[in-house]
Amino acid sequence: MEEFQAVSGRFEVETREEVQRLRELVSQLKSTLEELQNSKMYSNNAEIAAAEARKSDLTAKKAKLDENLASARQFRVLLQQQLQKAFQSQVGDQQTAQTAI
Repeated sequence: MEEFQAVSGRFEVETREEVQRLRELVSQLKSTLEELQNSKMYSNNAEIAAAEARKSDLTAKKAKLDENLASARQFRVLLQQQLQKAFQSQVGDQQTAQTAI
């Protein structure tokens, strides 16, 4: 009977120590998880901020390109008009020269 009580007592002590060790491990894991979540959130926030800055930069560049494209189209129309006038003038000069002959 005494041997059973001794074995039982050792088992109880070992089990309590194991439970305490597991509680500490769970606490440590929770703490590590919180740290990882916070650092990941910070990382995601930094990545989001960088992406938003890049988006803003690209939007500004797109607006500038759109402006340049509109200007180029206006310039093309002007050149086409000048070319058409020059062509009409040349055709008119040729017709005048032919009627003079």
